[in-house]
Amino acid sequence: MGTFVLAMTGLLDGKIATTNWLFIRNFKAQFPKVNLKPERILTDDLGLICTGAVTSAMNLALYLKMAITILLFILNKLKH
Repeated sequence: MGTFVLAMTGLLDGKIATTNWLFIRNFKAQFPKVNLKPERILTDDLGLICTGAVTSAMNLALYLKMAITILLFILNKLKH
């Protein structure tokens, strides 16, 4: 449902997004400007993160942990 909310605002126009397979047809009809990739569980297009499965919260958590870890590693290297 979060992908629908983002799409309603227009923030996903021209961006890559995903949604649950049950909503693909409806989503494409309502938001033709969104580059929908339903085969992906998670998409990140310039910080707009969308997920498309019930268990995707776990994928999102791992993705964010990885991004934060990389950022902290880079910041640490820049300090030394």
